[in-house]
Amino acid sequence: MHAPIKNFVSKAIIENGPFNGDIAEIGSRDVNGGIKHLFSDYESYTGIDILDGENVDIVIDAADWKPDKKYCCIVSTETFEHTKNWPQILKVCSEALTDNGVLIITCATNPRIPHSAHTDKERVMFGEYYGNVSRQDFVAAAVAAGLAPRVKIDSRAGDLYAICWKKG
Repeated sequence: MHAPIKNFVSKAIIENGPFNGDIAEIGSRDVNGGIKHLFSDYESYTGIDILDGENVDIVIDAADWKPDKKYCCIVSTETFEHTKNWPQILKVCSEALTDNGVLIITCATNPRIPHSAHTDKERVMFGEYYGNVSRQDFVAAAVAAGLAPRVKIDSRAGDLYAICWKKG
């Protein structure tokens, strides 16, 4: 995970926190540096990933996740480009957020080159899904999920940064 992503998440936590409640991370498995340490001041942190590993508490496809509680903040970094089900994950996150909860998202957009979700290598593995997420598609899916998004694009790095609020 490159430094601008960690910087965005850190700034989003400062600007939108402190959070009073449970925190969840979608795509929490540490492949090349995680963000869990940014939430060290919070008691409850749940990591969700499709594969088991460091920082993973629940192994499930986030599109199928049925949380048993509400979260005041959900974060996902560099996950959406690795699944075609990312609009469903936005819907699940919206349903899992408390009213006025915050969803912090980073994902790849054009012109980012394809990269693997399973290793820190740039090359996508055989059979692995990859698709950059456009601003237009992200905003449409977020609004359809009942979220109010604010999106910023770094076209040089191919990063999409979003903060979404659950309409309360």
